[in-house]
Amino acid sequence: MIKETIDKYGINVAKIAKIQNITQSEVVDDVNDLYYQLTKTKACKGKSMKILMKRTKGALSTYYAKKTINKAYDWLDGRRLFNQEKNLAQESLIQCPICLKIGYVSEADLHHLLPKSLGEHLWYDVKNLVYLCKPCHRKIHTFMEH
Repeated sequence: MIKETIDKYGINVAKIAKIQNITQSEVVDDVNDLYYQLTKTKACKGKSMKILMKRTKGALSTYYAKKTINKAYDWLDGRRLFNQEKNLAQESLIQCPICLKIGYVSEADLHHLLPKSLGEHLWYDVKNLVYLCKPCHRKIHTFMEH
């Protein structure tokens, strides 16, 4: 189904794309997937396109709500894991990968390999974090600003 047909039945593809922060073609693909799934259900067999599109519109809002909730749970799980590792490691010895100085975790800084500004999913991703001694952490950020 093309964007114009979808818009004709009251599903504003451009608005949904903007709200969900995805492309319009992704919205069209999602609508097509949901429409196809609905046509396979017993309750929708033989229904007109108008009725099917109305049901697709309702299913779409539920679909995106679930997607948003799942994204939030993934973020919370990452944060929980990060906090557990941080608490366990507070009095562990670490070695700064830059200057090779050895010190306690409580004296070190956590550095994001990929900047947090690239997305919330990077904030608590343990694979995106590395412990650095405070002087090396300052040097990295000073260098990155210039």
